[in-house]
Amino acid sequence: FANAGVDLKNPEHVAKVKRFFQAANENRMAVVAHVRTRGQFLPEHARIILEQIFPAAPDIPIQIAHMGSASGQPDSTTAVFAEALLAKDPRAKNLYFDITQTVLTDGSQSTEELARIATALRRIGLDRILFGTDMTLPVGGNPPPREHWKAVRKLPLTDAELRVLASNVPPYLR
Repeated sequence: FANAGVDLKNPEHVAKVKRFFQAANENRMAVVAHVRTRGQFLPEHARIILEQIFPAAPDIPIQIAHMGSASGQPDSTTAVFAEALLAKDPRAKNLYFDITQTVLTDGSQSTEELARIATALRRIGLDRILFGTDMTLPVGGNPPPREHWKAVRKLPLTDAELRVLASNVPPYLR
């Protein structure tokens, strides 16, 4: 949404995005969305997405990139989607998240940060979390998948939980 200049406070923008999601639903095409917007991405923005946009695509998988936050770290905006999942909100029934850039490969995240990420993943449900990476070197400057997976293994997750993450396949690839 940020790169497209989507302003979720602008009803015209929301209507256009909603039409896109509706068209994707009608054509049975999954959506992978970078839902963060320019400027500060707040829980109220996540609620607009959940309440006004996702209902237009009730039948297709929707993958939220970077855990739905501006930083890639699960935060209060991610929590809006997690709460909908926990409440079994039908608008979130086909919702998935990827952990692209959530765990950093440079080792700069503290033990506490890694524990918060693991807690958020468990809260959402590991079956809804997809391993992912972003554009890799030399184009995007991000490490290749193998290096990112090494970083993910530093999360305080059990071996069984890591196996779930490693074996998850997006529903649109099944």
